[in-house]
Amino acid sequence: MPVPTSMQDLSAAAASNSPQGSENVAPNLDNYLRSHAAILRQTYSLASSSIASASTVDVASADGESVQVTGSSTINSLGTGFAGCLREIRFSGSPTLVSSGSIAGLPSGENLVITAGEVAVFRCVGSGQWRMVSLSRVGTSSGGGGGGGGGGGDYVLRSGDTMTGSLSVPGLSVAGNSVWHSGNFSPSSKQDSLGFTPVNKAGDTMTGSLSATGFSVGGNQVWHAGNSARVIVSATDPGGADGTVWVQP
Repeated sequence: MPVPTSMQDLSAAAASNSPQGSENVAPNLDNYLRSHAAILRQTYSLASSSIASASTVDVASADGESVQVTGSSTINSLGTGFAGCLREIRFSGSPTLVSSGSIAGLPSGENLVITAGEVAVFRCVGSGQWRMVSLSRVGTSSGGGGGGGGGGGDYVLRSGDTMTGSLSVPGLSVAGNSVWHSGNFSPSSKQDSLGFTPVNKAGDTMTGSLSATGFSVGGNQVWHAGNSARVIVSATDPGGADGTVWVQP
């Protein structure tokens, strides 16, 4: 059997690897030994050359487990690969990874725009099928698993944090209640639904009567027919021109 040159040439079953017991290995024994040693080393090495981003980036063909992908072209496939193949991809550009059966496990199952300097690890789970297993984003102290993270940059801590800039979300709720905003709430429509126009507390004029349980001015209770008694005195009494004064019971 030929001397293997890559991990793809090896089998997980010992009996399926070469040389077979019946083979004459004398002419190639040194080649077998060197090749197996090289394959083992490649598992923990950096690829000797980078791969340019394109619709298909054949990362399994790299001679190292860690490979650099350059450029910013959209990537639809990471190549055929072989089941179990693991590749750490270091991006020097800003390509877009297209979410599909060929590239699965991307955050939220959506296309992922890479920021230069980010690192993603993919596992080949079948012919031409790769799944993201981790993603290290620019500006974060540690990598997150597939399905985490959005754009590059620092994350806002969910335990409490402060952010700058705007945040766009499709919806927001507090304790299960939708938050009102300019897109789903009109103050004027809510005011009109009251069935009346409220009095402005900053100063206003109203028509009609006002019924209340009590009034005060400067903390002093206002006298009215319900909390005072009327006493008739002589017309000359200074209490009132009509001879009526009000006293509190």
